[in-house]
Amino acid sequence: MPHIEETDQVWIEAGFIPPADCREAVALLHRLAMDEEPTASLLSSVLTITITSGERDCDYRILDPAKLRRTAGEYGIEPAGRNDGEIAHAVTLAIIGEYGASIQEVRR
Repeated sequence: MPHIEETDQVWIEAGFIPPADCREAVALLHRLAMDEEPTASLLSSVLTITITSGERDCDYRILDPAKLRRTAGEYGIEPAGRNDGEIAHAVTLAIIGEYGASIQEVRR
């Protein structure tokens, strides 16, 4: 049986499952953020750059295209002209980027 992270529910609600490395990255960022660890912001930036350079839209498992597009809209991501994998990739980057932004706001 696969290990279930507390952050896995985020992906289900978003309508897709990203590659394992992205799920693990968000789980780590979540743990760091819960501990108010200042390195979470830096790690978020590094992960965003790393994942952006990989553009692996084919590794995403789409569970619910309607939920995926709704989630994309909540993040201000325009789905027009993108396939579901590309939208899921953009949403994953937005979720990872949130950890950087939220940690910076806590420190202010």
